[in-house]
Amino acid sequence: AIRELPATVIPFRYPASWTRAAAYLAAHVPPGAPVIVLPWHLYEPLHFTHHELTANPAPVVFPGRLLSPNDLEIPGAVTEVATPDHLGAVALDPGRSGCRLPATLRHLGVRWAIVEPAPNSATADAALRRCGWRVRAGRRPGLVVLHTPSG
Repeated sequence: AIRELPATVIPFRYPASWTRAAAYLAAHVPPGAPVIVLPWHLYEPLHFTHHELTANPAPVVFPGRLLSPNDLEIPGAVTEVATPDHLGAVALDPGRSGCRLPATLRHLGVRWAIVEPAPNSATADAALRRCGWRVRAGRRPGLVVLHTPSG
């Protein structure tokens, strides 16, 4: 297994937008406040990994109490512990209209979101912005930190 390591583990430097977002969260988000990481996948094809499928590094990079999935997403097998208010299902399908995702987050007391620049993040980003969430750090097409004042 050690001989195969160089072919399977490739080091990448986190983009500056990620480190700036981490600094913003550390300075502005109250300790213990829940922060959702979107899109809701344990593995993501991220731009800085040249869209190679990568274990989502958000829990390592960002401070605070992050809400992120623990489902390996193996077809035909559900490994994720059920989330309150079916957050996992809502985050994966935030809806093209209405405020289903923001309403679920509000009910759970989530007022902060990190939206990663991943191929499937645009729907969640649009749903949050359409329903009153505002960008506090970063800018599209890169990583953004969004916040809603309503709780």
